[in-house]
Amino acid sequence: MSAAAAVGPTAALSGVSRPIATLTLGLNGENGGGPVYSNAGFASALVGYRPGTLRYPGGTTANFWDWRQGWYQPNGPWPGQPGKRIDNTLATFASIVASTGATPVFDVNVVTWQGRIASDSDVPAMIADTLAMLRAARDLGIPVVRVELGNELYLSGPSPGTTQYQQRFPSPVDYAAVAERYAAAIAAEFPGAKVAGTAAITDYVNGLSNRRATWNTGLLPNLHTTKAVTLHLNVRVHDANLSPASVLGTMVRQIRALSANQLPQLRQYGLDVWVTEFNMADETPGAVFAGTWLHGVAVGTLALSLLSLPGVGQLAMHNVTGPARVGAVFRDNRAFGATGPATTPYALSASGTVLGFVQDALLGASSAQAVTFANAPPLGWQDAPGLLGLQAVGGPRPATVLLNLTGQATSVDVSRLITGTFSYRRAWAPASTTKVTGPGDVMRDSGTASGSVALPAYAVALLTG
Repeated sequence: MSAAAAVGPTAALSGVSRPIATLTLGLNGENGGGPVYSNAGFASALVGYRPGTLRYPGGTTANFWDWRQGWYQPNGPWPGQPGKRIDNTLATFASIVASTGATPVFDVNVVTWQGRIASDSDVPAMIADTLAMLRAARDLGIPVVRVELGNELYLSGPSPGTTQYQQRFPSPVDYAAVAERYAAAIAAEFPGAKVAGTAAITDYVNGLSNRRATWNTGLLPNLHTTKAVTLHLNVRVHDANLSPASVLGTMVRQIRALSANQLPQLRQYGLDVWVTEFNMADETPGAVFAGTWLHGVAVGTLALSLLSLPGVGQLAMHNVTGPARVGAVFRDNRAFGATGPATTPYALSASGTVLGFVQDALLGASSAQAVTFANAPPLGWQDAPGLLGLQAVGGPRPATVLLNLTGQATSVDVSRLITGTFSYRRAWAPASTTKVTGPGDVMRDSGTASGSVALPAYAVALLTG
């Protein structure tokens, strides 16, 4: 008598359903290096991608920004400032907001003023200038619903050896006092807007400074009018010899630490949490994982995991464009550098491709719930499962996104999630190491099925029924 066949993975809903809004998942909008939002090819790519949010001006740029000029403060160059100026004014930003339907997250400058590091005596004028910016945005038809106060101010400066942030805010208490003044002024004029201060992730951070380690302790008890905080989850990978399972396990490890440590700390103060930047940050010699299909699967792992965590109100991948190591959309044909393979301008990167499936699942939805898998193939890292999933409902159709984190193909029983016939779309690459330079490097198919769906190795799938 032959042994019984192994039971394959069976999908089922798990945990608590969470509310989903259009702005739940989006992109950090730092694009000072171009292309400009009015570029037809770039705009068309973003319209097709349909980001829930766009952060403006995004990232480090925000701490040195002059919104009236649509460019950096005078007396630069400031950290990260490109040599060539582009049009990144509010009017240009309004055009991409209108065409994509994205919700803006305004990241306002609380660090520099009139070409220098600001002081507390500048705060009244800076607040008045911020309110003028938000009024100008409103007059351009840009909704004012999310405002973020600075970027990564728990660091001493934007890069090792710099001190601009510490000069402006010697302690988190100093920052909290200023943040509260901004939040009160914004709430008075824009009562529908939610304002976020900047908090810190401290788990698995190499060279953790005392400033970062103690930032939340000094910040959180002093936030009252400020109703939300931001976190940045750029999960670093240093070892070029890691297996795919270990790379993806590093993502899982960081999410588990966030769930166990930072999130409970933040939620005890009643604060909403916005992850306004997340990505896998490849710091290996030669950046061997950056831009590969494995990078895309890692970003998908972070997105699906974050969407399952209570209290995470919104999240945005870093970044809207740029090189393959960060961008969702290639800005040019050199996303892998001058010596790397040529890329298709305005095509989706590996990260943009995988995350696009998640974005499509959430489109128009009102709630979402994590999917778990009985008898899931193991990831091969501790006890982590090799499958992730999320089902979104309340939109034009229920949608389920599935992600295979393993190097083995598997057939998933989805009969507990979807009754009858459903449509599916799938994407995968020839290998986890495939560098995605454009659509031709990604294998795709679609069709209809019932009862189960096959997932190739490292595949992402969207099921609608």
